[in-house]
Amino acid sequence: MVTLHKLYTSAEFWDFVNLPENSNKAFERWNGEIVEVSPSNPYSSLVSAQIIIAIGIYLKTNPIAWITGEGAGYDISATDTLAPDVAVVLRSRQSSIPSKGFNPIPPDIAVEVVSPGNTANEIHGKVLKYIQAGTQLVWVVYPDTQTVAIHTAVGARTLTINDTLDGGTVLPNFALPIQEIFPQT
Repeated sequence: MVTLHKLYTSAEFWDFVNLPENSNKAFERWNGEIVEVSPSNPYSSLVSAQIIIAIGIYLKTNPIAWITGEGAGYDISATDTLAPDVAVVLRSRQSSIPSKGFNPIPPDIAVEVVSPGNTANEIHGKVLKYIQAGTQLVWVVYPDTQTVAIHTAVGARTLTINDTLDGGTVLPNFALPIQEIFPQT
């Protein structure tokens, strides 16, 4: 992970990530510093897609939220811009999704699919930042163990392959069997 040691605003960060030489790279902003993040592997991206598909189907009949995928940046604080693998924002909080810049509010659900390049400290740091910003649910998905850790402001729990993921109060009546998140390849 490469870090640039200068404090950047969200606008400066937007300009940086849109430079031609950065077009094939992924970045986040941690405590004002730009951090280059590793791309995910194809299986991790496939897992993210399974979650997006399931939530997308739910939202077709329950249009209460927006969903974004890998690469959408969220300004979750004055110094942090994170790009969850999947994010959900309730329409009651945001009537439309910005077409330029980063989303100025934290997501209601943030999903991080752990890739081999992620460290435990990095994932733990992201979870803390999301929760401190007001994200209601953080789902950390572990393809290697086929588990999902659910984090909220009041605690965490882990679901295994035989459990069902729910959307809590953010996505009422949403249910996704964990086994459907992990396709057999």
